[in-house]
Amino acid sequence: MVIIKKNKKAMKIRSINNKKHWNKKYLAILLVLMVFATFQIQAQTVKEILKKIENKFESKKQYKIKADYTLYRGLIGTQKLIEYKGELIFNKPVKYNKINKTETIVSKNSYIKVNHEQKAMVYSNSKNFTKQSQELDITSLLKTFNTGKLTQDAQNWICELLPKKYSPLPYTRISLIIDKKTLLLKKQVMLLKNKFNYSKTKEKEMDYMRLEIKFHPVSALTKEDFKTINIDRFVKKQSKKVTLTDKYKNYQLILNN
Repeated sequence: MVIIKKNKKAMKIRSINNKKHWNKKYLAILLVLMVFATFQIQAQTVKEILKKIENKFESKKQYKIKADYTLYRGLIGTQKLIEYKGELIFNKPVKYNKINKTETIVSKNSYIKVNHEQKAMVYSNSKNFTKQSQELDITSLLKTFNTGKLTQDAQNWICELLPKKYSPLPYTRISLIIDKKTLLLKKQVMLLKNKFNYSKTKEKEMDYMRLEIKFHPVSALTKEDFKTINIDRFVKKQSKKVTLTDKYKNYQLILNN
C-alpha cells in the first residue's frame, strides 16, 4: 500500500513537472512568434509603404476619389469647427482637385486655380509650373516631412510623418491610415502646432486644432467628370491670348506665365 501511494505521488509530481515543462515550452514559442511579428512590422518602413502606394497609382490612367474634410478643436476632441467636401479626378495626364470652393486643374501644358469665394483665377502655361504641380502628394510629403514611426492594427498601417527642422508648415505631425489589403489611403490626420483662442469673452481659452480627411473608395470616371476636368470651361485660348469664358466673365484673371 505504501509503495502504491509513493508511485501515485511520484506520478503526480512527474505529471506536474511535465505540465510546467510544456507551459514553459509553449511560452517560449509564443515569445519567439511575438519577436518575429515585431520584426515583420519593423522590416517595412513608412517610406517603403508610401512608395508602394505611389507605384500603385502611377500605373492607373484614370481614377476618382472623394474626400470629407473636418476641422476639430483639440488634438483628440470631437467638437467640429468646419466641414467641407473635396474631390480628386485623374485622367492621365490631367489632374483635377477640388477642396471646398477652390478648384485646380493641371494638364500637360497648362495650369489653372479657381477660387470661387474670391472670384479669382490664376492661369499658367509654363511647363515647369505644370510639371511641379503634377507631382503626387506622397512624393511632396516625403520631400517636406521626415518619416516617423510605423504602427498597425488588424486592417491598417498607421504611418507617421514629422515636419523637418525649421519647417514653415503649420503641422506638428501627420498620420496616414492605409488599408493593408488595398494599399489605399483611408484617412489623414493633421495636427496643427499653434494654439487658438476659442473664448467668446475677454478670458482666453486656448486649445489646438486638427484636420481629419476621410477618403472614399476609388471610383471610375463619369461623363460629367470629363467635363469637370476641362480647363476650357474657365478660359478661352486664342493664339497667345487667354480670356475668361462668359460664365466666369466677372472673375479676376491673373496670368502667371
